[in-house]
Amino acid sequence: MTLRWLRTAAVPVLAPSVVVLLVAAGTAGCSSGAATPSPTGAAQTTPVADTTGTPTTAGTPTGNPAGGNPFAGIDPCKLLTATELGMVIRGTPKTTVTPIETQGDVTQGSCDWHADLDDVQVYVESGLPPDQLALSFAAESNDAGGKTIAGLGDKAWVFSDIPVDIQVDVITGDVGFYVEVNRPGASGMEAPVLALANAVLGRV
Repeated sequence: MTLRWLRTAAVPVLAPSVVVLLVAAGTAGCSSGAATPSPTGAAQTTPVADTTGTPTTAGTPTGNPAGGNPFAGIDPCKLLTATELGMVIRGTPKTTVTPIETQGDVTQGSCDWHADLDDVQVYVESGLPPDQLALSFAAESNDAGGKTIAGLGDKAWVFSDIPVDIQVDVITGDVGFYVEVNRPGASGMEAPVLALANAVLGRV
């Protein structure tokens, strides 16, 4: 319809102006069409950036440091000094450590000092309710004919089922630990082993 009107117009000079207007309108339309992808493209970059950042958040270590476990960051091999170990170990001991680890609600770890035939191990555990922790430790000591020790933590037992081994188990709050000495004549070393257990109790 518009093109037919241009051909029959009485004033032909208007035709170029109209054409110019049409061209301008077409150009504006193209510009408008070209601008349309721009917001879309900009919108697409946002989720990409967010997705890239997700692994950093997901990689954050789990756990609840604010809640705090009594053994968080503790080195089991620092629970006894060289002087204290000298009460039951002859010679200079080497150490083997099982770092503190948490599995579920339970945190545990141990350290072993050994020199020739002499060996001392300290094991620590926490996270169980005190009654369950006590049952766990008491079961072992009772099976080995242990006896209760008063005045050491909340509950404590000492037992020796063979001549070369003696062990003291201690419960304090929701923390349990034992000190075990394995060496010739260990069953007769109750006093020094109780002293070691008391030293550990002061550091957990």
